[in-house]
Amino acid sequence: MKIIVCGSGPTGVAISKYLSEETHEIVLIDADEEQLNDMSMTMDIRTIAGNASYPDVLRKAGADKADIVIAVTDNDALNMMICQVAKAVFHVPLKIARLSNKEYGEPAFKKSLPADVLISPEDEIVSSILYNLKVSRALEVVPLENEKVSFLGILCAKGAELEGISLKNLFQKYGVYFLKLIKIIRSGVEVPLLLDSQILAGDEVYFMTPGKMIEKAVDLFQQEAFHTRRLMIFGGGSIGFLLALRLEAEKRPYQVALIEKDDHRAKEISEKLSDTLVFSGGAFDMNLLNEAQIRDMDVSIALTRDDEHNILMSILAKKNGVKRTYTLLAKSDYDSFVRELGTDVVIDASSIAVSTVLKHIHKQEVKTAYSLQSNIGEIIVASMTAQSKSVGKKALELKISGGMLCCLFRKGRLVKLTKRTVIREKDNLVLFFNLGFDRQIEKIF
Repeated sequence: MKIIVCGSGPTGVAISKYLSEETHEIVLIDADEEQLNDMSMTMDIRTIAGNASYPDVLRKAGADKADIVIAVTDNDALNMMICQVAKAVFHVPLKIARLSNKEYGEPAFKKSLPADVLISPEDEIVSSILYNLKVSRALEVVPLENEKVSFLGILCAKGAELEGISLKNLFQKYGVYFLKLIKIIRSGVEVPLLLDSQILAGDEVYFMTPGKMIEKAVDLFQQEAFHTRRLMIFGGGSIGFLLALRLEAEKRPYQVALIEKDDHRAKEISEKLSDTLVFSGGAFDMNLLNEAQIRDMDVSIALTRDDEHNILMSILAKKNGVKRTYTLLAKSDYDSFVRELGTDVVIDASSIAVSTVLKHIHKQEVKTAYSLQSNIGEIIVASMTAQSKSVGKKALELKISGGMLCCLFRKGRLVKLTKRTVIREKDNLVLFFNLGFDRQIEKIF
């Protein structure tokens, strides 16, 4: 497909990079020519400098032949104008716009907007954090099919029940359906999933498990229980404020403190929050941190717009006794070593932004799609139609190069896969793919 992405901020760059790796034809538009030059040297995309709401700029980008326009600048009004021009002048079939102002999502406005799909990466980031807090010992958690099954990434602790176990013994003891292994990463290198391969302390283990078995699965990798009672948020911007608001609305049993460096912003959000203690000042001010009782915190979540500050805040929190730290990263520059610096959970804003648009990019059979924050690949849930090529085939005989069938749902129920299991119309398939799987999807579906 030909896709035009407007906006070269972290969201636009992440989307462009991911989709270009899926062999789509990508054109990235932004007014910052220097930024675009950097992008064109590192990605297989075409770049155009200019205002994406101008018809001549979109025409130069090939909007008359585009399948999708994705407007993800930081300006809501500009995103709307881009979609309006794409719709009225070039008749682009699908227009996706990033919007921060929640009023645009109201039914009274939504019907008259030029965008076909509205996305809010900020909302998705907050939802991801909230769910991860439920499974607090995991590196990453993705609930699927109404939480009936979940993808988990977890660090195997020293002394854990599964430390040293071979995959053969793991499957014999627990079965392949309790823990559907996807990947094991050891010191940054993938471990082959052979029967004699072992799970060692320090391994990152990624797997699927039924939703009701999550806690039991986590206990096998992490001996110590963890309970969150006191939580500190660094940054009162759109994400930090929304997280505090959602925590209050969901009546989570946490004592929440929020630190915001801007006095005016701190006062503004404190008036809108009822149960959150808001402190005004810098996050590196030890007097302020002591006043906020950082040493009593179970969890800290760094959510400012600055990746470096977020990492430093997490390091500082760890040094002051915070048991578990979450760090928001807009860019992937630090992904390979950030956990070694004092971060337990990386909140990858880029992967979350990509996931918000993937379900609208893929074929109509794809219900949902997730670009995993661990950067190991992608999970999709696909619903089989009468025309799907996989219908009538045996599930375990599906040939999926660079991926695997993880599980199958039929009428909302998880189906145990055997040699006799045949894929039917309306079945939902949960699949894992390594990056760059677009052509493979065409073969399967």
